[in-house]
Amino acid sequence: MNFMMSINKSQGLSLVVVGLNLTITVFCPVQLAVSIQPPQGFLKTVIGLWLLLSLILATVYRGNLKAMLILPKVTLPFNNLQELSEAGLPVWVPLLSVAHNAAYVS
Repeated sequence: MNFMMSINKSQGLSLVVVGLNLTITVFCPVQLAVSIQPPQGFLKTVIGLWLLLSLILATVYRGNLKAMLILPKVTLPFNNLQELSEAGLPVWVPLLSVAHNAAYVS
């Protein structure tokens, strides 16, 4: 920094903005560290699992999308149990179930 200031002053210039480049002094020891390379078998396994998972997800998504577009939408004639009971449709409910007990009480 002193060298830069002496060059600028000898040319008749002054420093308006002074900056300090810390990338060389601070991060230089970090760059000299030896990077750990994963074994080639591990990398191939991870990539293979990633591709397999991508294939499975894409197949499931495509199948669900196809099923939603091809099959007709079913509309039910009721929205809740009250409307079901008022519709007069025959309904089978197992004995001693929560629905049976609720219908038996009411």
